[in-house]
Order: sequence, then C-alpha cells, then structure tokens
Amino acid sequence: MQILTPRRGRPWVVAAVVAFAAVLTVDRLIKLLIVAHPENSRVLLSGWLSLRGTRNAGVAFGLPLPPAALTVAIAVAVVTLVALAAASWRRGDPYAVVCLLAVVGGAAANVMDRLRYGAVVDYLDVPWFTVFNLADVLITLGVAALLARALVRPRQAPAGAPGERKT
Repeated sequence: MQILTPRRGRPWVVAAVVAFAAVLTVDRLIKLLIVAHPENSRVLLSGWLSLRGTRNAGVAFGLPLPPAALTVAIAVAVVTLVALAAASWRRGDPYAVVCLLAVVGGAAANVMDRLRYGAVVDYLDVPWFTVFNLADVLITLGVAALLARALVRPRQAPAGAPGERKT
C-alpha cells in the first residue's frame, strides 16, 4: 500500500514544499545569525517590531512545561499532523495539505532548535505582544487557516445520510 503516493496532476504540492523550504531556510539562517551575534538588535518598525534574539525553553508564549511532558507533547503533535497531512494528500485536498505543511514545517524548525540549543530561538520582538520567530508564524497561519475553513465551509453529509436524495 502506497499511502503517500500522490495522484497525478498535483503540482501544488511541489510548489508548497518549495515555498515552505525557502521560508524555513530563511528562518534557520536568521537563527544562526542571532545565535552567532546575540548582542545585535535592530529596530525594524519603531514601536512595532524589532529583531532581538532570545531563547524560549517553554512552549507557546514562554509558558513553562516539564521537559518530559514537552517531548511527549511535541512527538504526539508531529505524528498527528503528519498523519493528517498524508490523509489530505491522498484526498487531493491542497488547502489542507498546504496548511498542515506550514504547521509541520514550523514545528520541525522549532524542534531543531530544541535539539541544537536546548530551547527555541525567537527573534521577532513585538513590544506590546511577545517575541517569536518565522516558524511560529507558519504554525499560527496554518492553524488559523484550517480553523477559518472549518468555520466557513459547510459540512457535507456522508453518502447515504438521512435526508439525502438519491438520483
């Protein structure tokens, strides 16, 4: 059984993978620069956005979580997301695949940080909010897009459901 074998005519998958690889490469390069030169800070938009390196040993927004629980949570989340992406791929659902690739790619970038540095390297500082990174942006946009679709898209009744007309 070839679970991940796509049907023909899905160039969007290649485009999505290339786009996310490019974004994650930029994220990795910025993190390498931040780690190599932690003293460098730059104001990008006065009062709104600065480039400032910091390390986040917790989870989202710096919330603390014991290391063992964090490891299990990350493993379960990544396996679940990969399974959902594979199922969406097989169904030919480009929207879900792209959203899930964003989440998985962002999570993978942050996991690489945890393995290499013992914490996630954050660098986009919004003074009135928090410090985050490009991988976090991918995760947030992917989840938000999936939620928006779930709220807007009408549910389809399964074939043979009560009230369905047969033609």
